[in-house]
Amino acid sequence: MIKLKRTLKHIAFTLFFFVCAEAFASGMATIPEDSTTIGYGAFRNRKDLRFITIPYSVQSIDKNAFKNCPNLLSIVFDDEDNWYITQDEGNWQKKSMGTHIDVSDPSTNASAFRSGRYYFYKLESQ
Repeated sequence: MIKLKRTLKHIAFTLFFFVCAEAFASGMATIPEDSTTIGYGAFRNRKDLRFITIPYSVQSIDKNAFKNCPNLLSIVFDDEDNWYITQDEGNWQKKSMGTHIDVSDPSTNASAFRSGRYYFYKLESQ
């Protein structure tokens, strides 16, 4: 299992690749509880990644974060409320004009993330 530093706020591909690319024996990755963004390509092309949990603190996930992870079976969101998707980077950055989605099914989530077509963002509850 991979454990990333607790102080990490933004998980980017280059940091992930150089710091912990060899640590996937169990097929699981643990994202630090206070991370806010999972960046472009952060886990891209990881054939050994099977399970991941998105902590409450994550507010946005860049497209291609999990692209080409063919064995990714399950993405569980600790907080399933108020998630949106968009294919437009500008809308993603502004957190506007996306489509509200249900992220309660871990296997459906994995399928959507593997495609690499969508930006995901979370709106705070009003």
